Amino acid sequence: MVTEAPDKTVIFFDGYCGLCNGVVDFMIVRDSKRNLLYSPLQGETARTLLTEAERTDLNTVIVTRGTERFKKSDAVFKALSEIGGFYGALAVVGRVFPRFVRDTVYDFVAQNRYGLFGRRDSCRLPNAAERALFLP
Repeated sequence: MVTEAPDKTVIFFDGYCGLCNGVVDFMIVRDSKRNLLYSPLQGETARTLLTEAERTDLNTVIVTRGTERFKKSDAVFKALSEIGGFYGALAVVGRVFPRFVRDTVYDFVAQNRYGLFGRRDSCRLPNAAERALFLP
């Protein structure tokens, strides 16, 4: 059981969401430095490290680094900045837009994600090569 925040950046995502799982796959491929860890909002690590309100708001991805919390578009840009390179630059450019504009777009996609990208019947299970990147 995880009892304290990991030393790495953690992406907490809706484990049933097709879009969220696609984003996790995207990040794993591009995170060559292995700066990121992943945990479903429905999992044990989320129960230990996040508040109930954070865990039950499945429309919001949460990215943590130690005691820092990033939500919605800020979370997306934090994760992209951890990958660096082109994606880090994209995060810098994206932050030029005011948060209320970014989060309005984020909220629209989040509220429609199951209809647009589908919903899984169970949380994502990492394959053997990915297992070290996932927290329970």
